Amino acid sequence: MVLRHSFAWRAAALMAALVVLVCGLGFTWGYWRVEQALAAQLDAAIATEAEGYLEDYEALGPQAFALSIAAQARRRGAVVVLRTANGTPVAGLLTDAPPGLRGFGTVRAADGRSLRLLGAVLPGGLQLVVGADLAPVRRGAAALTGALPVA
Repeated sequence: MVLRHSFAWRAAALMAALVVLVCGLGFTWGYWRVEQALAAQLDAAIATEAEGYLEDYEALGPQAFALSIAAQARRRGAVVVLRTANGTPVAGLLTDAPPGLRGFGTVRAADGRSLRLLGAVLPGGLQLVVGADLAPVRRGAAALTGALPVA
């Protein structure tokens, strides 16, 4: 008969608690690593899209490029904005980008979404901000991490 306060019971309870703790830490670390990898891929995709916009800007010129951005933003709801050097929007629907953004940044949009943004200054002083929603990255990391115990 095992007594409730026996050494064996306490040792088993301690081992079970340690296993739960180590598993929790492992899942947390795994989620963090997967989210970082997916976010790096998202950054690469945003940078590639920004390079495409730069090529369009060079080919079309400022006025035609602004019209192109406006048409794309209306058609597919793209997370992109073209602004003047003082921050006045020229084209695009993104209102949550901080003025003067250079490089990558993460912002919380007014509608609650987390956005990953890349800001760059185009020749002529216009600022281009391209971004994407981080929700798919977080959902993907949760799905991949949640699949580990099933496997």
